[in-house]
Amino acid sequence: MIFKETLGLSAAKVRKFCRMGVARSLAAPQLVALLGSLDHEVLGRTTLPVLKAMHEELPHFYEWIEEWRRAYPNSTFAAPDSSGHAIRWILIYLEQGKGIEELLQAHARVPLDLMWEGTPRLLALFDPLPSLERHTWKSAVALLCLLLIVAACEREERLPTELIPSRDSSPT
Repeated sequence: MIFKETLGLSAAKVRKFCRMGVARSLAAPQLVALLGSLDHEVLGRTTLPVLKAMHEELPHFYEWIEEWRRAYPNSTFAAPDSSGHAIRWILIYLEQGKGIEELLQAHARVPLDLMWEGTPRLLALFDPLPSLERHTWKSAVALLCLLLIVAACEREERLPTELIPSRDSSPT
C-alpha cells in the first residue's frame, strides 16, 4: 500500500484515520509527528527541479483523470485544465503558504475512488527525482493525499474498498 511505502502507515492505521475524520486525524500524535517531520529545507530547495519533472509527466496524469471522468460520467468534480494549472497552484501553495483547509475545499467534490486510485499515480510523478528529493516530495504529497482521502471518506461516509477489513482479518 502506498501509505506504508511513503509514510510507514499500515492499512489499519489509514483506516483508523479515515474513521476519525480530518479534524481528529490532524490532532492525532502520529499525524502531527509526520507533519513535523517534513523536510521543508529540501522541499524549498528542490521546487524548480520538481516542477520541471512534473511538467513533463503531469499531462499523463491528467489524461488518466479524463479517462476516469469518461468512465464515470455522473461525476461532477472539476479537474484542472492543464498541467500548467497544477504547477501554478503548487507555486501559489508554496509561496503563499495556503493551508490544509483550502486544499480540502479545493478537492471537496473529487470522488473518494478517484483520490484513492490517483494517489499512487500522482506519487509516481516524483520517481525521476534523485533519492532524497524523491523521498521528501513523495512523503509530503502522500501526507496531503492522505488528508484528502480522509476528508473524502468523511464526506462519502465510507472507506475505500481496499481498506474494508475482510472477515479473516483481525479487528483494529
